[in-house]
Amino acid sequence: MTWEIALPALVGAGVALLTSAGERLIARFFDHSTQREARYDADLAAIERVTFEVRDLATAYWSHDAEMPRDKITEGAIVGRLTFVSELAEALFKPKEKLLWEMDMFINRLDVSCTFGNFGGQSRKADAGRIREIEIAAYRLAHAALVNRRKL
Repeated sequence: MTWEIALPALVGAGVALLTSAGERLIARFFDHSTQREARYDADLAAIERVTFEVRDLATAYWSHDAEMPRDKITEGAIVGRLTFVSELAEALFKPKEKLLWEMDMFINRLDVSCTFGNFGGQSRKADAGRIREIEIAAYRLAHAALVNRRKL
């Protein structure tokens, strides 16, 4: 075998190895990117789902006068789900602090609309105005989550 044949063969084999390694590296990068986007989308879906669970529970809660001890279960479910939405938003939007701050603002508005005033009180009365506030806050939170997800 002469150098005229061996050298181009070695260079060709080296280029083929480098190309293969490069393709694997690029594929791995895009695979991680795809997985990250899928996780973001799953978190967004969970935020939306739980937000509307909170809305449903809170509107039912504020549509009737206090009924103890049944209301205590609903109160716990509302507060627990609000906490979970806050944790999901923190995990999803933590890389961009401005987006996280904005999401916290919408979560706090939903929290206040659900739990402010006579929440948990035995003298609580049905409050149709509160239900309106809850509906608006829930939809605004869901919309903000969708808009901010696009910015990640």
